[in-house]
Amino acid sequence: MTNFVYNEAAYRLADQNLNLETLTLKLMLVNDSYVADRDDQFVDEGGTHDAVDAEITAVTNYVRKELTSGKAWAKDTTNDMAWFDAEDPTTWTSLGGASNDTIEAVILIYDTGVDTTSLLIAYYDTTSGSPSLPYTTTGGNFSVNINAQGLINLKTNP
Repeated sequence: MTNFVYNEAAYRLADQNLNLETLTLKLMLVNDSYVADRDDQFVDEGGTHDAVDAEITAVTNYVRKELTSGKAWAKDTTNDMAWFDAEDPTTWTSLGGASNDTIEAVILIYDTGVDTTSLLIAYYDTTSGSPSLPYTTTGGNFSVNINAQGLINLKTNP
């Protein structure tokens, strides 16, 4: 698969019902048992192959990481685009070791505090920097840099 914005999130952005600058945004890590689908809407939709079912929750020292600062939209008139970005979260320190898994993708979510209403925003299985995905946890530190030009890119071509 490739990086994408989920359809419901794209619709809510266009309809101005999703203000990424003010919402609680988090990154969750999933293994390869999640088959990403642009039509998925929530972290937990009640099925057996939802994002929550593939989350690497059994890995030592794993928690969802909140994006707390730098949340803003920007425009680039030279490249005819706009993007949303935030500061990368702090590193997952000593991720794994006693219990491990393989990280296949990172998912940006709007966390409402309840997985059945927490909106899937974007899916990333390609990231820049090191380590690259997939990544098997070993107890070392893990950090991710989604994209130097933002978490979400909107091109202005017709």
